[in-house]
Amino acid sequence: MVTLKLLDEVYQIPLNRQVIEAAHGMNGAGRYGAQCGLIEGMLMFLGIWGKARNLNYQETQELCKEYAGIFEDTFGSLLCSCLKPEAKSSAKDPDHPCEELKIKALLMDMEFLLRKDPLNII
Repeated sequence: MVTLKLLDEVYQIPLNRQVIEAAHGMNGAGRYGAQCGLIEGMLMFLGIWGKARNLNYQETQELCKEYAGIFEDTFGSLLCSCLKPEAKSSAKDPDHPCEELKIKALLMDMEFLLRKDPLNII
């Protein structure tokens, strides 16, 4: 959810309340260790961002696929259980078990979006 909220602020694309509520199930499928919420949030945002730029379904799919490949190449996996296996069992503060990873991923997200739209035009 942090990805959606940050990119919403940066790109000033208002998120519907239901989008935020839908994101509550992220974080590796509720800390199950599945797909990382950092990638899920960016993929959701890419759909919203792509629509704001009049991308069609296939273009958005390609953008998401490209991003997922970059994320996996950069961090080694798309799964929470591989990225930060100790986060599931040792997190005392469930909102911050992966703080360093979050920062790196968010910086990568913003760089990716800037490369796709260097003028940052909506």
